[in-house]
Amino acid sequence: MDCNDLPEIDGVAWRMFRDDEYGALVPLLNADSDEGGHDSHQSVDDFRRGFEDLDDFNPGTHILVAASDAGVVGYVAAVTWAELSGDQILFHAGRVDPAWKRRGVGAGLLGWVQGRLGEMTVGVEGTRRLRTTALSASTTEFMVKNGYVVTQHEANLVRPHLDDIPAIPLPEGVTVRPVDESDLRAIYEAEVEHFKDHWGASEEASTWWESFKTDPYRDMSMWQVAFDGAEIVGIVRPFIKEAENNRMGRKRGYTEEISTRQDWRGKGVASALIVRALAAQRDRGMEESGLSVHEENPHGAYRLYERHGFEFRSRLDTLDRDVA
Repeated sequence: MDCNDLPEIDGVAWRMFRDDEYGALVPLLNADSDEGGHDSHQSVDDFRRGFEDLDDFNPGTHILVAASDAGVVGYVAAVTWAELSGDQILFHAGRVDPAWKRRGVGAGLLGWVQGRLGEMTVGVEGTRRLRTTALSASTTEFMVKNGYVVTQHEANLVRPHLDDIPAIPLPEGVTVRPVDESDLRAIYEAEVEHFKDHWGASEEASTWWESFKTDPYRDMSMWQVAFDGAEIVGIVRPFIKEAENNRMGRKRGYTEEISTRQDWRGKGVASALIVRALAAQRDRGMEESGLSVHEENPHGAYRLYERHGFEFRSRLDTLDRDVA
């Protein structure tokens, strides 16, 4: 769909994204986050990096903007990838200024991105599935009215204090040692392998390794990596977002990228690494820790995190719609 084919809305001009305009889009994302009761804000650098790390993504042709005289009032981005299941995911991420909701902006963005995603996947084999995420109830409601179905729930959990962290031993034969740059590739490859049977697992993109290497929050001195001999059997990669903590007036670390090799699940590896990761954050002066998890995770991750003191704070919905 060409911009000229989009509906006319008083005070709105449709156009493609302009170079380095990410700073105009982030406030819309954070406003939707606030509406949904989430207690974190994305930075412009993180937002930009999320798109730059995508394969074959051109913001000038993959992001549509709705603008008024006062600035950007809505946007949507089109992204595609292949899941290991063979399904083709036609993903769109968009937000509308709360003051402009229910005025046709969202419908215009949705119509354009569905057409753009269709163009991007002409001739692609496999089931094609439209997908998006919703930070707020109003966004979920809008997508459901347009034929989407909620398929997954991602919960944001917080351990509100880092007191009374238990000591949990590693399974017999498993060790944790400090890791450094020489271990980085092996850790990356192990993590990719560990997540292959998780929901939504996709084909490895050419950008993943570079993104892993250049992660601005990477602090290997806090990482907890479990070895069985030379084999990596479990990983937890905690990190701290200092700028976010300063903006939000808190001292929160994150206990994220938790993975265990399939044949070591259920043996206590993850628990032993999680408590070590929490202690590492506490030793850096953090007072709480957050993480996110799919509530439908079949490996019992949600219950595991609850046992370690994490509490529900907010939820992000994933919505799908099959393409005829």
